[in-house]
Amino acid sequence: MSTIELSLEWRGKKYKNVEAGFEAFGADIERGVERASPVIRQELELYLKAVGLAMQKRHSEPWHPGVRAHELGLFKRSGALVKAIRDSVQVSGDKLDDIEGRIGASLIYARIQEYGGTIAPVATKYLAIPLPSAMDNRGIPLKKSPREWDNTFVAKSKAGNLLIFQKRVGKIIPLYVLKSKVTIPPRLGLGDTLRTGADAFTDRVMNRMLKAILDATV
Repeated sequence: MSTIELSLEWRGKKYKNVEAGFEAFGADIERGVERASPVIRQELELYLKAVGLAMQKRHSEPWHPGVRAHELGLFKRSGALVKAIRDSVQVSGDKLDDIEGRIGASLIYARIQEYGGTIAPVATKYLAIPLPSAMDNRGIPLKKSPREWDNTFVAKSKAGNLLIFQKRVGKIIPLYVLKSKVTIPPRLGLGDTLRTGADAFTDRVMNRMLKAILDATV
C-alpha cells in the first residue's frame, strides 16, 4: 500500500501540514490587502477630485444674454453649484470593505439640474423667469422677486407671452416672462462624468492594489 504526502512551500519555508501552509499564505495576502487599503483610498480621492475639475471645465462658459442654456453644460453664473460639488469630495474608511467616497451638492437646484424635471408654481399662478434686463452681466437676478421692482405692469408681448414690464423714463423694459410651468432638461452631468472615468479608475486601483499585495508577499 502506497501513501501520498502533500507539502506546501511558501516564502522559503516548507509546510508538511498543507493547511498550515495555506493559512500562512492567506495571512500574507491579508496583510497585503491591508497595505493596499491606503492606496485605494488615495486613488478614490484623486478620482473624485478629478471629477470635480471636469465638472468645472464642463460648466465654465460664461452666461450670454439671449443665448439659451445648452444641454452639454450650464452657463457659469455665480459658480456656486460647481464650487459646492468640488468642495463636497469626501473619502472615509480605512479598510477595503468600508472605504467610501462621496461627491455631490446639497444646493436646492442641484437635483433638477442633474436629473431634469418640471417646475410649477406653488403659492402663485405663474413662475417669473428673469429676462436679461433683470439680471447682471453674470446672469444673476438683480432682485429676489418681481415685487421688488418699482413702476411695473403686466402685459402681453407681440409674440403672445405674458411679461412683466417696467416703466422707465422714455422706455418700457421687459423684466420677466410669466410661465405656468418650466421644464428643465438634465444637463449637470455629474453621473455621466463619474461613469465616464470609472473604467480607468478601476484599472488604476486594481494595478496599484495588486502591486501592494505582491510587495507584501515577496
